[in-house]
Parts: sequence; structure tokens; C-alpha cells
Amino acid sequence: MAAPFQFEFLLNLARDKREDALNHLRDATQNLEQSRQRLIQVEAYAQEYRNRLAEKVNQGITAPQYSDYQQFLARLDQAATQQGFDVQRCEQVLEATRRFWQETERELKAYETLQERHLRGEIVREERREQKMMDEWVSISIRNKR
Repeated sequence: MAAPFQFEFLLNLARDKREDALNHLRDATQNLEQSRQRLIQVEAYAQEYRNRLAEKVNQGITAPQYSDYQQFLARLDQAATQQGFDVQRCEQVLEATRRFWQETERELKAYETLQERHLRGEIVREERREQKMMDEWVSISIRNKR
């Protein structure tokens, strides 16, 4: 009878850990993509607002209106800067999450390698047991024929 793999529990834990890491990696990737999309939207809106300002300037605009546009554009630029920081933060989180996932992959591979060695060892032991039984059977058969 084959001996059980003594690290089966740890192998299962490593699989669960890798699955969790993979879920976190998916979430981090999605968060980064959403953050990038928000940055694109803010930048597009700021550009659209700049275009509106240029049109208004060509049509004629009062100083207070121009000041209002400039203040709003400054807020949009600040929002874009903040969103840029959020993109950077999300990139860092994604990279850390990716490194963690890679580490869980290495850990799992190590346990799977141990399991494969264990199974190969069990096969060799079983083959030896069978060979020993065959040798004993042949030996008994030869003795009984005499």
C-alpha cells in the first residue's frame, strides 16, 4: 500500500494561497485599468474645457468669466495630477501583488515537485515489492517441484 504524501495539507494550502493571490492579482489589474480610465476621462474633460475656453476667448469673454474658466481648469489639472498619483499607486500595488503571486507559484511548484518525487518513490517501492513477491513465488514453486 502506498504511503500518503506527508505534505498533502501544505500542498493544498499552497494551492489555496495561489488562488487567493491570483484573485488579488485580477483585482489589482482591474483597479489599475479603472484608474487609468478615470485619468483618461479627466484629461479628456480638461482638454474639452480648454477648447471651450478658446472658443469663448475668440467670441469675447469677460475677465470674471475667464477667471472662472482658469480656476476650473486648475481644479481639473489638480484632479488629473491626483488621478495620475492614483495610477502610480495602483501600478505599485499591481507589481507587489504580481511578485506575491509569483512567490506563491514557486511555493506551489516546490510542493508539487515533492509530491511527484513521492509518487515516483512509491512506484519504485511498489515495483520492488512486486518483484520480491514474484521472486518468492518462483522460489516456492521451484522448491515444491523438487
